[in-house]
Amino acid sequence: NSRAESQNPKELLDPRFRQALYRAVDRQGVSDAVTRGLAPTADSIVPPFYAVRKDVESAIVQYPYDLAAAQRALQDLGWAKAPDGVMRNAQGQEFRFLVASTAMARSQREVNSAVAGWKELGIQVDEQFDPPSLTVSDEDRVKRPGFGVPGGRADEFLTDRLSCDTVPTPATGFRGRNSGSWCNAEAQTLIDGLRTTIKPDERMQILRGLLGVIGRELPIMPMYWDLDPILVANGITGVPQPSSPSRVSTFNIAQWDKQ
Repeated sequence: NSRAESQNPKELLDPRFRQALYRAVDRQGVSDAVTRGLAPTADSIVPPFYAVRKDVESAIVQYPYDLAAAQRALQDLGWAKAPDGVMRNAQGQEFRFLVASTAMARSQREVNSAVAGWKELGIQVDEQFDPPSLTVSDEDRVKRPGFGVPGGRADEFLTDRLSCDTVPTPATGFRGRNSGSWCNAEAQTLIDGLRTTIKPDERMQILRGLLGVIGRELPIMPMYWDLDPILVANGITGVPQPSSPSRVSTFNIAQWDKQ
């Protein structure tokens, strides 16, 4: 729970480390801990229940939960679990970083279940839970090392949450939705393309390309898709499941029926 000694290791800036870390996150375990397993696990920024999923599925880079594979990848990168149970490099340095979230029961379950695999590998995870009453400034949020556990809508990660245009800086008063400050030239070209391209086939190819970049670079590690309950009166039929980022469930109300 102490973050004073936790520094953001340069390894977290290397996609190869992020790929190994993602393989060590038991996303089904997170869903079980937070939603009793009802929420579908995530492997990208496109949910399995979106209509577009079938057209982009093959472009999504997969990282199935595999602690042994994660351990091998980290060993190849020079890090191994020492006899004392701590992951260290050849110089004896601990692999340590911070994971921060808000101190609510849900968030604590998310963090504790998400980092369980990392701890099993010997990674030293400093967990920090901010009181709900604490307002973290935009500047502090950007400068905080390690990982955060934010939520967000899927479509935000196709635009503002991963765009170079929205990286918080001193010039903008640290305002901007890209609080992770990830800026990738290839991804930015594709994000700009989505902003200006209208033809559906061309947009689909751009989206597939962007999913490939995000999947390789892993600026974010999606864990699960939140439940989106829809209350429907008994006997009403034709109400669709969520299928768009707007989460509007009444767009086809003219097709509803009552038994």
